[in-house]
Amino acid sequence: MLLVHASGRLDVYIEPELMESVAKFLLHLPGVRLFAPSARQSLDKDLCELLKVNWFVDTLSSVKSVGVLLGTQDKGSKKNIEQWPIMQSYGQAELGKGFFSLDHQVEDLTAAVNQLYKNYDGFGLKQLINQTSERLASHVFNSFLLVTNTKFLKRPLITEKQVPYY
Repeated sequence: MLLVHASGRLDVYIEPELMESVAKFLLHLPGVRLFAPSARQSLDKDLCELLKVNWFVDTLSSVKSVGVLLGTQDKGSKKNIEQWPIMQSYGQAELGKGFFSLDHQVEDLTAAVNQLYKNYDGFGLKQLINQTSERLASHVFNSFLLVTNTKFLKRPLITEKQVPYY
């Protein structure tokens, strides 16, 4: 999956096998544009790679600055992104683009993203999500029961304090 966020939009290239599981989370967000090869196109892996590269080049044509997450193989150097397969495809002579980092200002977002998650470990985050979602689901269910068991004309008088918490 490739994500490009630029001026109020999020462009997403998604592999066909991920479409069902991920699209439902993204499609309700404003400004999201999804691109995925069709089921027929996905049978041809070379065609899929060509579609991905074309999407990448077209999507980044209006973008000047790009934030990336550097992996350990990049050794902290933004210039090492030129070794990434998608970046090598970007620089192919057929596309006439050359080196990616010459056309775009590259920013390393690794430290900033790691800072977001430094207070959470996998287990802690899972517990937080599971407990919060369970409590929220219970609250919604209890609110629904309260409303359905209240006479129609008295429903506008219901307050949150009347919802039982379990």
